[in-house]
Amino acid sequence: MPFDPSLDELVVFELPNRQRAAELVLDLAPKRFAWMQSDDDAALVATLLNPSELDLAELLRGVQRWLAWRGIVAIRFEVDDRMYVLDAVTRPLVPA
Repeated sequence: MPFDPSLDELVVFELPNRQRAAELVLDLAPKRFAWMQSDDDAALVATLLNPSELDLAELLRGVQRWLAWRGIVAIRFEVDDRMYVLDAVTRPLVPA
């Protein structure tokens, strides 16, 4: 089945500044198509989801780890025309 990207497969993250947005793009770039857009009011990172059913969950967990590593408590993100808040990982995702 061919993959036909649309805006439904787009996730947009709002970062605190341009530097953090650029760092997130660099972190995402090896695994997916991502880009940054910024102005005086916002620094946004957009990425396309891959066709895997689990890709959104994998993306969000990866961004959670990145947030924790960067010391960012939480960010807003949009998917399917809805806004959400993504908190940094504060505990292990898998029992030790």
